[in-house]
Amino acid sequence: MKKGSPIKIPMEVDLHIEEFAAGVVTEKESGAINVVLDQYKDGRWYATQRPGVNQLEDLSVEQAVEAPRGRGIYYWDAIPDKYIVNDDVVYKTSYSGSTMSISPGTDRVFMYEVGEFLVIIDQENNEGWTIDSATPTVIAEIVDLDFPPKQTPALSLARHGAVLNGKLFLMTTDGDIYESDIEDPTSWQALSVRNAEVEPDAGVILTKHHEHIIALGTRTLEFFEDTANATGSSLSSRTDIQYDVGAIDEDSLVRIGNRTYFVGQDKSNAVGVFMLDGFSLKKVSDETIDTCLTSAVTTDMMGLHASGNVSGGREFYALTLFNLITDIVPVTTLVLVSTRGMWGHWDVQLPDVDHYPLMDWAPSTTTRAGEGILSNGDLVTMQDDFNPVDTVGASAVYEDGVYEPGIYTATSGSGTSIPFEIITGDFDAESPMTKYQGDLWLMHTPLSVDESVTVAVKDDEDADYGTGRSLSVGDKDARLTRMGSFRRRNFKINGQLSKQIRLEFISSTARIG
Repeated sequence: MKKGSPIKIPMEVDLHIEEFAAGVVTEKESGAINVVLDQYKDGRWYATQRPGVNQLEDLSVEQAVEAPRGRGIYYWDAIPDKYIVNDDVVYKTSYSGSTMSISPGTDRVFMYEVGEFLVIIDQENNEGWTIDSATPTVIAEIVDLDFPPKQTPALSLARHGAVLNGKLFLMTTDGDIYESDIEDPTSWQALSVRNAEVEPDAGVILTKHHEHIIALGTRTLEFFEDTANATGSSLSSRTDIQYDVGAIDEDSLVRIGNRTYFVGQDKSNAVGVFMLDGFSLKKVSDETIDTCLTSAVTTDMMGLHASGNVSGGREFYALTLFNLITDIVPVTTLVLVSTRGMWGHWDVQLPDVDHYPLMDWAPSTTTRAGEGILSNGDLVTMQDDFNPVDTVGASAVYEDGVYEPGIYTATSGSGTSIPFEIITGDFDAESPMTKYQGDLWLMHTPLSVDESVTVAVKDDEDADYGTGRSLSVGDKDARLTRMGSFRRRNFKINGQLSKQIRLEFISSTARIG
């Protein structure tokens, strides 16, 4: 490095944890809070605030319920209408709509369309329920004696389920896969059963993936296809595809678009977040996230819950670490923006909400990005309108049922600007010698308002960042001067702006010696 040489520190940072305690990340080498990565058309990367989250319905305001426990949300195309599950109540349309009763609980329920029925599977209580489209406010329990929970002795259901070729498939915790009659989830046959048989491990999760059924045990992932066998189960095993990877948490699996995500472990007991894309499986978490998850689950006995959605062309896999006392108490939400390959933290700015404890997401609703339900029962959506604000009571709906991106009207509610933070990672200019840093400025899109971010530095592993220095982002020529000396330096940028900003990199000058 010559005297006054320029240095350039990019903003495309991924989460790399240095210290954590009980699921809380207390120190990180790099990472971001409430930030997503995106690209210009010429391929250059930039960091910006995550999409705004809007609270559509506040359960504590809409209903004086004793147990605010969001468990599921589904948009039923056949009606069409929305169904919401909070604790032991199923609401039609909204929290002020018609109600039906199921058994109380905290865990997520799973909903499927089978023929003319909406099916609600409640693995926590080992029950199944149906709503007929002809009577959309009447719910009935599945009581067929061949339905796994109604057999003698009762069989326990594993998580999730799948609908393929008009049949509902469910797996039991002993690894057997049962199926309903075609388009009739109230009717089951005793001989329509198939065992997930690669290894005699316990059944954890069953779901649909690319017109196949996948069964996740504690040590294996198997694929099945519907071959319409004349007797017994209609499923046949894909012996050419299977993985020695199992699921360590039954609520960590999410299907988003054409990809399936879950927290699992391989034969070496290495824990990680895995993504199934097509028929290829790969790990999408680094070793620091893996260590944090392992400690949270095995040492601190914490729970994991995942959900996700697609918004603005990005896939969001949201994984919340929580303690279960009477209700879910969120501790941390890690979000993978998978289409950008970036992990970070999210913490929404809504009343009575900590982190982003997303329990379920309904992609086919009248809102632009769909609707989700949080662990406290609140209903939310993503605004995706380039306005970095979390709002209460705003709406973004399609006009006249026209389902095309951008064809929507929006009304704004009260909101809070999204605070963000970026830690860039240790920088040493590839030299162990002392560097003297001169000016520093941010390459970014200038804002039309006079607002500032804070830039702080840390030059020692055990040091604090301190209060930092204010830098205007309304003036593209604004800079900090006399940045001091360092051997290794980490930069932290945080702010809470009323406008979206695109941060590309830190630019500065430095010399050695």
